[in-house]
Amino acid sequence: PDAHNTLHDLLSRNSINIHLLFSVPQSLVILFLRADYLLLLWCTVCFAVFVLLSPNITMGAAIFAVITRCVISVLFLIFALFVKFIMMQQHKSEIDLKNNAESSKKADSILNHSLKNRMADAAGEVEIFLSKYRGPGEQTASLWQCVRSLRRGMEMCQHRHALLKLAAGKYTPRFTAVDVHEVGNALALGRDLLNKNFVRMWAQFDVVVCGMILENALSNAFKHGCPRNPDVSFTIAVRGESLDPDRVPLEFSVTNRAHPDRPKITDEFIDKLIQGAPDADRHLPLLSDRIGLSHCFMVAKSCGFSLSLKQDDDVVAFKLSLIAETMTSAPRAERRRWHVPPGLHYHVLDDSAVARRVVTHHLMKHASPGSVQAFGETADDFHNFVQASMADPVDVVIIDQNLEYNTGTYLGTDLLEQFVAERFQGLLCMRSANSSEADVELYIRKGAHCILEKDMLGSEMVEAIARAYIFKCDQQAHSEAATVTQLQSPSSRVTTPWALDEPFLGIS
Repeated sequence: PDAHNTLHDLLSRNSINIHLLFSVPQSLVILFLRADYLLLLWCTVCFAVFVLLSPNITMGAAIFAVITRCVISVLFLIFALFVKFIMMQQHKSEIDLKNNAESSKKADSILNHSLKNRMADAAGEVEIFLSKYRGPGEQTASLWQCVRSLRRGMEMCQHRHALLKLAAGKYTPRFTAVDVHEVGNALALGRDLLNKNFVRMWAQFDVVVCGMILENALSNAFKHGCPRNPDVSFTIAVRGESLDPDRVPLEFSVTNRAHPDRPKITDEFIDKLIQGAPDADRHLPLLSDRIGLSHCFMVAKSCGFSLSLKQDDDVVAFKLSLIAETMTSAPRAERRRWHVPPGLHYHVLDDSAVARRVVTHHLMKHASPGSVQAFGETADDFHNFVQASMADPVDVVIIDQNLEYNTGTYLGTDLLEQFVAERFQGLLCMRSANSSEADVELYIRKGAHCILEKDMLGSEMVEAIARAYIFKCDQQAHSEAATVTQLQSPSSRVTTPWALDEPFLGIS
């Protein structure tokens, strides 16, 4: 009898353990099903009935098992509710974060578009005024300085994507062939420099990143230098020798007189400033937040540049060093000044009256057109623009991307598709405040031959149109010659309409 009772107890315990083990997966379902609480209750009831009716389990063990299961179920229910609450909060936070990120991107795009349009309109209005103004030279110089400031602001808006990638550590340097002398002159434009000297050579390096760093350095030299006479100098030179003849070390140097009321700049001070040490804050102006200097060093580090800021007596020297790829000569497209053929006919579409007036003014001043007709005052102009341009002998079409009217918002890329479908033989130009890489790829894919930035000067815009138009004529002539050759062969086929192999990106 003792052995029988012992065996019976073992079977009872094993049965209870087995039932509990089998119920664990079912209990875990509570974390994921909507009817999870009813499922937990149903599993508990089934377990209790099964244990009480089982012939291998004594009544005492069955009651103990039922009570244990009920207690475990209650505890697990409390735990499951807590876990589900945490999971729901995390899921809600992820959704809110995603929605906020998407909303921020949309708001950033809208703000960038609106801001660049307003600055472009303001700069264009001032340019039109200055072209007719014959007042004192001092006032004219001040207004031109306003124009340059507005265009620098538009350039910073254009570089916002690069800044985001730099801050995220995902930026990839983009090398561009440029005239180093022209880069220096563009940065020095509108600034009262004591000395400027730029090496004359063509090279390839990341102009966008260098421009952001040097813009900040020049601004700080005037803003934080000696208030009476900053004596700012800006030079670009080749420093040292390179073992590779195709790569040269370029040094960009900005020097100024130090502010007499501020402490001397030391290496320790710069390190603390970049790292954000609290004891460095007391040496800074009240409104300084170190964002300019810290970002300059961050950008330089991510792009492999060498950056230094030192003070010797009362002279502060900011130096940017990089390795640039040299070019024996300028690219073929840059060896000449491009002039648009006179007598061409232009159609312009823009929803902004100021933009229409500015573009028309620049074309009349720099392009010697046969005619310039502006559209976009109403939504009907958008719907009839392709038909009007196909009916008239139009050579160049300039379209804005975002056209907003009371009846809705329309896209210039839709018109590009219609022009391509209608086999338009002229030049298709997209002039938009949105010029990110994705935007440029979209314009090209839809059929644009030339992309114009709104921060371009009038002369730059017309030169970009001239360059694209001449390229278009050259390729069209080659296409026609190839067509004639094919028609002379027995296996000739009809060729497709001409299209630019590489659309010209006229972005300043």
